[in-house]
Amino acid sequence: MKTYDVVVVGAGPAGSTTANVCAKAGLDVLLLDKAVFPRVKPCGGGISNRTLRLLRIIGVNCPESLIERKILGFQLVGPDLHSVFIHSNSPLGCTVIRSKFDHFLVQKAVAAGAMFLDGHRVNNIERQKNQIICHTNQGKFGGRLLIGADGVGGRVARAVGLRGPLCPELTGIAVEADVSIHKEELEQKIDSNILALYFLNIPLGYAWAFPRRAGLSLGLGGVASQLQGLPKKLRIFARLYARQTGLQIPPLRKIVGHPLPAVGFKQPLVADRLLLVGDAAGFVDVFTGQGLCYAVESGILAGRTALKAIQKNTFSDAALSDYTKIAQRRFGEELNRSRSVAMIVHNHLYGGFRLLRHIRGLDKLVKDIAIGETDFYRLLRNPLKSLGKGLIGELRARLTHQRG
Repeated sequence: MKTYDVVVVGAGPAGSTTANVCAKAGLDVLLLDKAVFPRVKPCGGGISNRTLRLLRIIGVNCPESLIERKILGFQLVGPDLHSVFIHSNSPLGCTVIRSKFDHFLVQKAVAAGAMFLDGHRVNNIERQKNQIICHTNQGKFGGRLLIGADGVGGRVARAVGLRGPLCPELTGIAVEADVSIHKEELEQKIDSNILALYFLNIPLGYAWAFPRRAGLSLGLGGVASQLQGLPKKLRIFARLYARQTGLQIPPLRKIVGHPLPAVGFKQPLVADRLLLVGDAAGFVDVFTGQGLCYAVESGILAGRTALKAIQKNTFSDAALSDYTKIAQRRFGEELNRSRSVAMIVHNHLYGGFRLLRHIRGLDKLVKDIAIGETDFYRLLRNPLKSLGKGLIGELRARLTHQRG
C-alpha cells in the first residue's frame, strides 16, 4: 500500500481545487471519487464571476467550449408573478453543464500532477499513528493528510466523528431537471443570457430557469425541514414557466435531487490529519444556494494548509486550526449572515419587490451580491447605507432620464 502526502476524497470542485493546489506545490496527491467521470451532477450550473476569479488564482481558466451561456442579467419574479429585470453591460458569470465542468477541473488537477482514481468508493477510514488509511472498494490508500471533499453527509466526516446525521433545519434540498429545447425557439421566446429566479413563497428558497445552449435547467430548492413534494412542485413551476414564456416545455421525466449543507462554521472543520472543504464543510450560502465559490476558495485554503503541514510534519487539529481561522475571516460572516438575509427577504417578499421595482438604484446592489463584489455581512452591518446608495442611484437615473 502506497502512502501519499495528501489523499483527497471527492472530486467535485472543492476536491479538484485542493488536489490541484497541492500537486502544483510538489506534494504527492491522490484524488478519489466513488463515481466514474464524467459523472452526472444535478445542478443549475450557474458560475459567478467570483468563482471564475478564484479559479484564475490557481491558473485555471474556464474555456469558451464549456460555457453554455454568458450571464448578462437576472429576471426576478415575485410572488405576484410581476418581474424585475436587472441587466448588465458585461458578463456577471456564465452557465455550464456541471458534469463537463467538474471533469475539466479534475483534468486540470491531473495535469498539475495529482493521481486520480474514479470508481473508488471509500467504505471506511482507519487512523494510524503516522497516516490515515482509506479503505475503498478497490483497495487501501494511505495519506499523511486526508481532505474530506465528499459532499454534504460525506462518509469521511462521519467516519472520524466530525458530523452526525443530517439535520433538516441545517440542510437545504433542491431538485432539478434538464429540458431540451431547440436553440432557435429558446432565443425567440426568452432572453437566453438572463437567469430567471422565481420567489414563489418557497420557504427560504426559490425556483429557477437557467438557459443553456439548447435547453434549460429548471429547478427549485429551499430548507429541507420546510419542503415536501418537491418533484410535484417542480412540475407545477415548469407549467407556469411555459405559460409565461410560450416555450414548449415537455413533461419533466427525469427529476434529480440533492441535499445542500448549511452548517458552515457551526461544527468543526478539522481533526487530527483531516480537513473538510466545500459542501463537506457546510459552505453554502443559504439565501442564494451558491456553493461553488466557497468550494473553490476552501480548496485553495486547504491546499495551502496541507503544504504547511507537510513541510512542518505536524498534523494535529491545533496545527491545522489556521485553516478554520482563515476561512472564517474570508467568508465566515458572509455565510453566517446569509440565513438572516434569507429570512428577512422571505418574510417581506411583497415589500422587497416593490422596492426593487421603484428604486432602480438597487439594481447595482443585486448585481454586486451576484458577482461577489459585496456580501451580506456588509449589507446587514449598515443596511441604511445600502438603501441610501440605492436612493442616490435612483435619483441619478431620474435626472439622467429628464435631461435625455
